Amino acid sequence: MKSIPKILFFAIIISIIIITGGTVVDAAIGATELENPIEAKTFAKLVQGLADIIIKAGVPLVGIFIIYAGFMFVTAGGDEKKLETAKTTFYWTMIGAAVLLGSKVLATAIVDLVEKL
Repeated sequence: MKSIPKILFFAIIISIIIITGGTVVDAAIGATELENPIEAKTFAKLVQGLADIIIKAGVPLVGIFIIYAGFMFVTAGGDEKKLETAKTTFYWTMIGAAVLLGSKVLATAIVDLVEKL
């Protein structure tokens, strides 16, 4: 495994542990109960809770990929092919960030639509 994918792998693992508050680690070492992180009683609360979880999981990934794209820009050294790869990585990271932020708007729209029915 090259050094950059190793760093990215460990950053993702650490982000997952931080996001879940250690529940993944607790489950792995034999904790007897897992807490329900959403605790939704209505459809609206379920959709909002899922959107919140998606945002909490996605924001660190967006940050990691922005840093990764910046690293690609710095290490390109004028190589056109590497610069194009860095630009593509940054472009799709920004698209992903927009979709991530749009998920909250979409969740609100779904809840409003269902409540009107």
